[in-house]
Amino acid sequence: MKVVANEFAYSLLSRGPELNVVPYCQQHGIGVTSYMSLMQGVLTGKYDSIEDIPPRRRRTVQFDGLKNPLVAQAHATPPAEDEVMEVLRVLKRLAPECRMSVSQLALAWCLDKPAMATAIVGCRNTSQLLENMQAADAALRSDAERTCTAIRQQAEQRMDAAVHAIVEKVVKR
Repeated sequence: MKVVANEFAYSLLSRGPELNVVPYCQQHGIGVTSYMSLMQGVLTGKYDSIEDIPPRRRRTVQFDGLKNPLVAQAHATPPAEDEVMEVLRVLKRLAPECRMSVSQLALAWCLDKPAMATAIVGCRNTSQLLENMQAADAALRSDAERTCTAIRQQAEQRMDAAVHAIVEKVVKR
């Protein structure tokens, strides 16, 4: 049996599969299908602060599990809420320049990746479905892609520094 597709959570804020899984899929001709491409609505532009995001949408590692009644314990890595908000601010600034909505820009960024075959997105109504479908046809400007990637890389560097600081504290004990 030949594997033709691999499905995993993948978005502008959740790029872990790029390290090993995506390159493997590309090498072996396996299409990639992403789910949670809009991070359960976080990447739609409708939230202006962490507090605006409903607790059920803040269960992922990017958010502080200790502040969420739906999370039983802290995540293994420090939260990246400031970085999430910075990514959202950049998306909100870039979207009009690209003549897209924030969700279209986030989806277009995801679908623009060479290994990406498709993205599974949830829609609550017909207008959301039509808006998301337009992202599939959108040509992502290279400067917008670079800006999105750069802001994500800055966020990753801050998260890495926070993880290293925690590790150093634990090692010193």
